[in-house]
Amino acid sequence: MGEDSRVVRTKKAIKDGFITLLGIKEIDSITVKDIAAYANVDRKTVYNYYPGVYALIEEIEDDFAKSMAEHSKFMQSINVIENPDEYISMIKDEIIKNLVRYKDFLNAQEGSNLLLKLTKIIEKNVEANLLANLRKSGKEPIVYNVRLCATFIIDGMIGVCRNCINALEKDPERFIKDVATLALYGTGGIFLGIPKKE
Repeated sequence: MGEDSRVVRTKKAIKDGFITLLGIKEIDSITVKDIAAYANVDRKTVYNYYPGVYALIEEIEDDFAKSMAEHSKFMQSINVIENPDEYISMIKDEIIKNLVRYKDFLNAQEGSNLLLKLTKIIEKNVEANLLANLRKSGKEPIVYNVRLCATFIIDGMIGVCRNCINALEKDPERFIKDVATLALYGTGGIFLGIPKKE
């Protein structure tokens, strides 16, 4: 049996309030009082669900990891090597569907542990996808090279999105497609047009 819908809404408000605060304050200076104010609840309500800020962080990380794992399973059905355009389209659709969450994530203070952990979760999912698709193609990948590619793709995409947050807000569809194209095809994909398969 799932949680009561009122509990789910309250916990979501608390998490959303905390993620918003990450864009304003250093994580170590965020208090339960701050979170309660942003979630529009009292401190006692926050403590009913979380013994402290770090328990809240852990649950947000777990939620994000579960969400990414589900998305990754779906993405592994697409061969990124043979169908990069379809893969780009899926990334774009996923981010647009959850744009508010991703924007808050990108707005988190540079170097925050939460941002670093979530980045690692995304990198691991991309790495698993690349490995699975290379093996499906009959190639035995060099794990180091795959890890290097996954880190390059994700850190590059996150870096560009963080530095161009206004473009992401103004025209998310085009911006995400361009960033994903850049990550998979390099600058040639942007300046010369996406290479077409014969």
